[in-house]
Amino acid sequence: MPRLLDDLGRGTLPVDDDAFQQLTGHPWPGNVRELKNTLSCALAFVEQGESLQARHLRFPATAPEQALLDQLPLGGHALDSVEQATIKQTLVMTRGNKIRAARMLGISHSTLYEKLKRYANG
Repeated sequence: MPRLLDDLGRGTLPVDDDAFQQLTGHPWPGNVRELKNTLSCALAFVEQGESLQARHLRFPATAPEQALLDQLPLGGHALDSVEQATIKQTLVMTRGNKIRAARMLGISHSTLYEKLKRYANG
């Protein structure tokens, strides 16, 4: 993260523990570009002499999705069945495009192929 802050011209900016934990705990579906964009936006809220704090961070891309996921009645279901349903729905959304589906699911296409093979045989 110091490298990204340096790229944004704020390499010496201290980062509070809470902000660091939120940043490292976020899944970052957009990878480094999303992290860099989030840091760039957060820096706009940091006042002179302040450290980067959790209150400066905004995670708009995942907040609505996470709220939706939290409302689904998934408790009590086997993880394999939830995963299988998620993969199936994602493949429908991508019209069978496995590479795009894997990207949306945040896994490699080889992992997706392994899971599909396992579910077909199980």
